[in-house]
Amino acid sequence: MNETRVTATKTIPTPRTYDKYRDYFLRASRDVIKRTFDATTQFARSGWISGRIYDTHRAPFPALNVTRRNESVATDTFYSGTPAVDDGATSAQFFVGTQTKFVEVYGLKSDSHFIKTLWDTIRRYGAMDVLVSDRAQLEISNKVHDVLRHLCIKDRQSEPHQQNQNPAERRYKDVKFNAQRVMNLSGAPPSTWLLCLEYVCFVMNRMALRSLDWRTPYEKLLGHTPDISMIYRF
Repeated sequence: MNETRVTATKTIPTPRTYDKYRDYFLRASRDVIKRTFDATTQFARSGWISGRIYDTHRAPFPALNVTRRNESVATDTFYSGTPAVDDGATSAQFFVGTQTKFVEVYGLKSDSHFIKTLWDTIRRYGAMDVLVSDRAQLEISNKVHDVLRHLCIKDRQSEPHQQNQNPAERRYKDVKFNAQRVMNLSGAPPSTWLLCLEYVCFVMNRMALRSLDWRTPYEKLLGHTPDISMIYRF
């Protein structure tokens, strides 16, 4: 009589030490890092993750065919006394989704480049329902209004001298605080301020937030779980 034996192997995962990841996640608390790992994937094992492919096809009816973001997006311009090391930018345009908390930053060499950053954020993440800004001239110019009309986007401005009415102000304080911390801890020169802001935005978009029920801004905006392997591996 033939006898068949089946051997089962039980794999018990090694407990993860979250404290060692604090330097990779802007010195956030252990609880925030644990919840970030719970809300994301970490599939990478080796090699670099590089490149993005963007859809650049132009639709004949943009307002009907462009991806809609379904939230208001607040924006503000911030200036630096030191030109950025990579492209010489002396200011940056900041965008934040008022519901998703998704943040972006783009370098500006002159105020006239704002319209390009507006097109870039729409191209990458969709047309917002409302563009919220202060009354800076570059943000309410005729060219900006042409874009908003073209894509049926409403606009709203804060009252003069009432910067607290712009939601971008509060979120930018967190981005700026984290960027200053990273530059101080790393000893990076002042000319890397724009690269540091971009890095901080990248990480913050993939960190779980209590206000989002401990999900990430990336998931809230794009609808799928982000992978954070590249943050702590490289």
